[in-house]
Amino acid sequence: MKINLELGKWSFLDYDENKKPLKYEQAIKRAAEHLTEKILTKNFREKYDLNKNEAPSIDTDNIELMKFRGAVGRRRLSYNDILREAGLRINLEHGKWSFLDYDENKKPLGYEQAIEKAADYFIGELFTKDFRKKYNLGKNETPTMNIEDKELKRFFSAISKRNLSYNDILEKAGFNIHKSSIFKDIGNNFHWIQELLFLKHTRAKGCHSFYESYINIKTDHKNNKLYKKYVLNHCDNTIIFDEYFKTLSQNTKDLYDEKRENIKLLTFDYFLGNSKKYIKKHCLKGYQNREKMLILIPFHSTRSQPPSINIPHSYNVKIMDPVSFANFMGYEGGLLDLYIESIELAKRAPFDSNAFEKLQRIALECKKSITDEYNYRHKELEKFIKKNYSNYNMNLLKYKPDKSNLEYFLDNNDSNNN
Repeated sequence: MKINLELGKWSFLDYDENKKPLKYEQAIKRAAEHLTEKILTKNFREKYDLNKNEAPSIDTDNIELMKFRGAVGRRRLSYNDILREAGLRINLEHGKWSFLDYDENKKPLGYEQAIEKAADYFIGELFTKDFRKKYNLGKNETPTMNIEDKELKRFFSAISKRNLSYNDILEKAGFNIHKSSIFKDIGNNFHWIQELLFLKHTRAKGCHSFYESYINIKTDHKNNKLYKKYVLNHCDNTIIFDEYFKTLSQNTKDLYDEKRENIKLLTFDYFLGNSKKYIKKHCLKGYQNREKMLILIPFHSTRSQPPSINIPHSYNVKIMDPVSFANFMGYEGGLLDLYIESIELAKRAPFDSNAFEKLQRIALECKKSITDEYNYRHKELEKFIKKNYSNYNMNLLKYKPDKSNLEYFLDNNDSNNN
């Protein structure tokens, strides 16, 4: 088996030698080969006292196995399916956490279904009155890294290995995580890292790229519901859609070669999670129109997905999983390593103080680097557009409703009838 290292150590689970995405069964086969050939060595079996056909349990404390579990979990590859393919005896077929993997008919759960099951377990089994009293928590106060509780730690381990966002679970359980300083800090720290990686990589290639630009500025005050959904927000990164952009990767070249004459600007927005609710929320910020394309990256997703047709300018929205995004951008070397590490740290940070502190340290360095070397914020984008797009002037940064959109039509007719 030839492993392609272009997109990092685990890209062989995503693409074949011709860069074509693998089907689920193909990825399972490759994962099984890697497990048996690279991890379950003779020394490993002796250390953990395993027979020839005995599989290590999910919670075996081995760094390489943990990395492997994390890689297959991010791709929603069933550990049990991998063990079957490898011909190994499954230790935890009916383990405590299998309800997060399968429904009552043994069918694999989708992300939203697994989040709902995890939320039900959290409310019903963990976050009890006795638990809150023991750790002095208010009814709406969520447990985080500061609580040393065995059952809570096991729950955190289970959702982490399945690439389930703790944020999404808490939201589903009815908590307002946006009031939590810890989650705000994690989100802010993660964004500083992603924004620097984007700027450093694209600017080195000669691209005109920026961060935290306001590209949905309102120009009037129409009285309709959809219009009111758009408030002044800054997207995380932006880049001019030009000849330099297409040099980033084969994917950017292919997009550029599609001859999208209207597109002048690409906007990028990142968030930790993968819920449909938040995907739609990010698509309703006015970051896309006829001249702007939105690239949205939910960092708990395992597959790229089409946008809902019922959002404005949906034809100019692409929703990418983290691996596809790295491939799209052409991240490599040290930048790719930091990209992968930052994702893992951000996912563990809510319940791992070491991960939280390391993420914060890296973010502070990235923030300083942006301020000192890559301070291409909104005003710099304005200057560029005024200088290079005189026909468009500042219209490129303005919000424009999608009048072909069904929701726009219904909202306007509703407001007209009122």
